Amino acid sequence: MLLAPFVFFGSSGRPAPGRDGAQPVAAQRRSARCPSPYIASVSSDKARPAGRLLGPEFFRRETLKVARELLGKLLVREVGGEVRWGRLVEVEAYCGPEDRAAHSFRGLTPRTSVMFGPPGRAYVYFVYGMHHCLNFVTREEGVPQAILVRALEPGPGVGRCSGPALLCQALDVDRSLSGAPLEPPALYVVDDGFSPDPASVFQTPRIGVDYARDWSELPWRFCVESPHLSRSLKRRRSESARATSASASSAGSSSAKPARKPTPERASRSAATSENTRSAP
Repeated sequence: MLLAPFVFFGSSGRPAPGRDGAQPVAAQRRSARCPSPYIASVSSDKARPAGRLLGPEFFRRETLKVARELLGKLLVREVGGEVRWGRLVEVEAYCGPEDRAAHSFRGLTPRTSVMFGPPGRAYVYFVYGMHHCLNFVTREEGVPQAILVRALEPGPGVGRCSGPALLCQALDVDRSLSGAPLEPPALYVVDDGFSPDPASVFQTPRIGVDYARDWSELPWRFCVESPHLSRSLKRRRSESARATSASASSAGSSSAKPARKPTPERASRSAATSENTRSAP
């Protein structure tokens, strides 16, 4: 399937002026240095973006649904007298405890205790001894699921956010926020009424979870076509095509019966009973 050219969206969700709504090459080169028009039109960098605060009830729902609906929302961070924010363009769903890619796959531990707690809280962890990653806890208490924030389209004065580590650096997010409610004045999510064009929204397999076996193939990465993604859609689709081709070739030369693949329904059923499957810290 061919990808449409990247399109910047106005506040109404329609393509910005220009032939077919396509972004000129010169604008593409500028995109890494400045936010898109729809970001700049929302608010100044000296004020909180206007909109509805997304509270615990928003996050206390099926994780895949929440992940999809987060696209286009604003992540706001208030720190040091500044208001920093960006629009969510890429997230990943982790549906533990059955999901092998989820931290909660191995049960309740001091590290994952936040995932087992109330929804609408930040889950921040440290990786490779140098980077932080931000997640939003979802579902009801006792169901260890979360959504990883992978990329933002940065607001005015905010640095690059095209990756989990970069956005945490740009917004000054660290483990001191882990377990904190997503509410002012520290860190919160705002719905300013913007909704991305459905034609610009894609689902792909999650990134960097090959160790999760069949679970790595589920299309639980949700993203809006944007130059600020952690990995371009073109690259990911090319890799998926190669993987599909290789899988088809190996299947033709083997008579082994494939194992049953995981599905969102299986993950949801598992999550619904996860409160009874906690393990000791």
